Amino acid sequence: MNYWETIQNERQWSWSLVALVFILAALLIRQVIFQNLFFRIKRIPREFSTFIRMEYQKRAVFGWISFGISVGLVTWLWVNPKFLLSYFPELSWQLTILAFFFVSLFSHSQAYANALLKLIEEKLSSEKEV
Repeated sequence: MNYWETIQNERQWSWSLVALVFILAALLIRQVIFQNLFFRIKRIPREFSTFIRMEYQKRAVFGWISFGISVGLVTWLWVNPKFLLSYFPELSWQLTILAFFFVSLFSHSQAYANALLKLIEEKLSSEKEV
């Protein structure tokens, strides 16, 4: 029995598998891109790394929403391709999914940058008061 054919033919249940593979691949790509940043944040004092994580979480909502949209589009394209392909060709949908994924990556990097800038800003303002 060929598993790939089963997954392709029974799309009503296999969407979850496709979505899971997409999510794992996307998170792996995100980890590879931000690995150095994550490592460096862990090396700084705990007080500062906690501040950076909290600020990042406040600012990363748009990145997670765009990531969710890309996962949703992958799932929808998998489950109901005829409906979506009646509007645009498959390549257009694939490029749209990639665009949302890259917007997600850029949003996350901007959230980390803003969190780091906020930390620097607060650190400099506290030093001026002393």
